Amino acid sequence: TAYGSYMLRADDPRSDYRPYAPLRPDPPGSAVKLQGELDAVEALQGPYTPELVPWLSGLAAAYQSDGRFPEASATYARAIHLLRVNEGLKTTRQAPLVEQLIESNLGAGQVQAADNQQKYLFAIRRASYHPTDPEMHAAVAQYTDWLRAAYLAEVDSERFHRLQVAWQVGVGVLT
Repeated sequence: TAYGSYMLRADDPRSDYRPYAPLRPDPPGSAVKLQGELDAVEALQGPYTPELVPWLSGLAAAYQSDGRFPEASATYARAIHLLRVNEGLKTTRQAPLVEQLIESNLGAGQVQAADNQQKYLFAIRRASYHPTDPEMHAAVAQYTDWLRAAYLAEVDSERFHRLQVAWQVGVGVLT
């Protein structure tokens, strides 16, 4: 066989190869260093600049890895707020941040806050995708899995309501 006969270009649309890319552009460093750099960017460009989102995401990830879940949750919430201000209320770019916010809420033991964010995440995807899109099918599966897990874990007193919502979501979107 000739050398390189199985090599593909990363930008070839026929290739299923995708180079590793993290969900968040996390700048390297500790939370203290990131906070200082974030403050500098904010001082130069203002508190609502979209350039703050990657810095906020990186700082929240640093907090989360340190087990500082309340700080991580607040920082992810600010990043989501900036995306909503700059790109619109239902932008899908906020979905990875909402997923990280859910993880922080669960890490902090705030199951009700995580539940509210799961509802919000599904609302974003429902507003952005057509019912026949594969992304919508994945969103339905993820949300109904969450509802089922919350039902089985007896998160609150709305157990039967969760099953009803899961059924309505599946039937309403996928049919």
